Amino acid sequence: MAAKPNALVYYGPCDSRAPLRDERESLIQQQAYYKALKRNFAPGHELEDWLGAEQEMDEWFKRLPPNSKRP
Repeated sequence: MAAKPNALVYYGPCDSRAPLRDERESLIQQQAYYKALKRNFAPGHELEDWLGAEQEMDEWFKRLPPNSKRP
């Protein structure tokens, strides 16, 4: 079952793929910025950018092999 948008993803207590909260937020901020940049910062899409970035980053962390180093 896929995670719902804006849902926190639970990786398990010992899973190294689990991002630190600050790390996750920083990556989401960067991804949302690049989404806005692609559309020339047209207003009215900020929430869409943020939610899309959250989903993309959570999917990215899920694809990392267990015990891999984080960025």
